[in-house]
Amino acid sequence: MASDDAPFLLPARRLLKNLCAATKDFPPTLFLELDSVDTNRQIGRGGFADIFLGRYKGQDIALKRLQVYQPEPNEILLNRQSLLQEVLTWVHLKHIYVLPFFGLDEKSFEGYPPCIVTPYMRNGTMNGFVKNRNGTLPDRRVDQLLFETAQGLAYLHVQNIVHGDLRGGNVLIDDGEHAQLADFGLAIVTDATLGTTSTTQAGSFRWMAPELYDPRLESKKRTKASDVYAFACLCIEIYTGEQPFPSIQPDVAVLFQTLEQKRPPRPSNSGPPDRTRAMSDWLWATVEACWAHKPSDRPDMDQVSGLIMSP
Repeated sequence: MASDDAPFLLPARRLLKNLCAATKDFPPTLFLELDSVDTNRQIGRGGFADIFLGRYKGQDIALKRLQVYQPEPNEILLNRQSLLQEVLTWVHLKHIYVLPFFGLDEKSFEGYPPCIVTPYMRNGTMNGFVKNRNGTLPDRRVDQLLFETAQGLAYLHVQNIVHGDLRGGNVLIDDGEHAQLADFGLAIVTDATLGTTSTTQAGSFRWMAPELYDPRLESKKRTKASDVYAFACLCIEIYTGEQPFPSIQPDVAVLFQTLEQKRPPRPSNSGPPDRTRAMSDWLWATVEACWAHKPSDRPDMDQVSGLIMSP
């Protein structure tokens, strides 16, 4: 469900983007003076960023340092401009289930694009959180986390933002044990940073909709509909404790399964008791709708969030 102030954010974001397009650089107000950063201790690694712990105004914060690989000097400006577009998308977002953006840090790691600064989520990722508490976390509580993720994604879609890499590792859990959608848009930023326009360069095949790598289609751009497909795969991941199609290796082999309209089986409690949950009829029906082969057959995320919590 989208935030009430969502329609008012679009003109503000557009105005700031237009202003920054003239200077082709970050607004100075986005840069923070951090209290400290432990640059020698990496606390996490995502699909597109290395995570470091720091302090800002007495609060623990996380620094996301984008992974770049020896860019040429003439690519540095392009890298900054690509990151700029996503930062300007994030800075105005405000939703209970979307990770807040604090600002940028460009002093801690020379030779890299500015680090993205966010609150530190000590409960980690959704998949790790559910695995660690699988013996005590009721199915209804897991469904609530998926519902919160769906609401956060619906909000992004109202803002015309495509996440592009939705999976359990990109949903964080805050101190109140609620979902915080993170790393939206970073797949696209990293494509540009690495100097490629390939949609399969970043992200994982196992969560990607078939249209993103169908050779018969010219456009392989990530869309809201491909986010909906990824949400279905996220549900499978959280309920089974494994990535989609865990028995199929390597990752690229999943492409052929998906293009042939094959999907992971319904989670049941017949697997290892410490991991697999039995998925309810209504959630399974939602998953099947979300990973429909044709993008136009998939529901939008507002509809999905309404379906998940239906008894």
